[in-house]
Amino acid sequence: MINKRSFIAHVLISAGFGIVLLTSTVRDIYSVGTYYFWLICYSCPAIVLMGLLFSSLAFMRGEFETKAKYLPFTINLGIVIASLFLISIASNKDVGFQWHYQEYMKAVKLVEAGDLQADNDGFAKLPPEYRNLSVTGEIYLTRDANYTSVFFMDGQDEFDSISWGYLYQSDGNPSDPKECGSWREIRPHHQNWYYCETR
Repeated sequence: MINKRSFIAHVLISAGFGIVLLTSTVRDIYSVGTYYFWLICYSCPAIVLMGLLFSSLAFMRGEFETKAKYLPFTINLGIVIASLFLISIASNKDVGFQWHYQEYMKAVKLVEAGDLQADNDGFAKLPPEYRNLSVTGEIYLTRDANYTSVFFMDGQDEFDSISWGYLYQSDGNPSDPKECGSWREIRPHHQNWYYCETR
């Protein structure tokens, strides 16, 4: 039997969890990385949220005569819609990149000035203040008299070594590397900047 205490507890848990989920979603969107619309479906918070959404249907069976019985479902559905909306924005705009654009440019200028040198494998460790720009804290770079290429790794598949991330290419002509599925321009456009997609 559903009583008022369980109803109030469900409302408070739903609202509290919703605030935590939306806060973490916004934080993730503004951090470095690309978030796809489907990503929310595979996260632990999404699973808990869907459980709360379905359990809130129990309060709509008529045991409460007031319109308050729709409150848990409304809260949970609103959180689902808001989360999907935020992630859809992040999927279509490189929000994290835009937020950290000046940091990316400063790191590139260090490379162009010769302050960051590649090791024998082509990698260079970023200074501590820029390590958040790459999941490994390193960049892959190529530099000669004609162009500078700097790749900030956003992620890597451990099984097939395919990586994805942001590329600065000074000549505006990214190559077609084996490690990347395809290049696309940053959204909205930033000259000489591209994103490596694996899809």
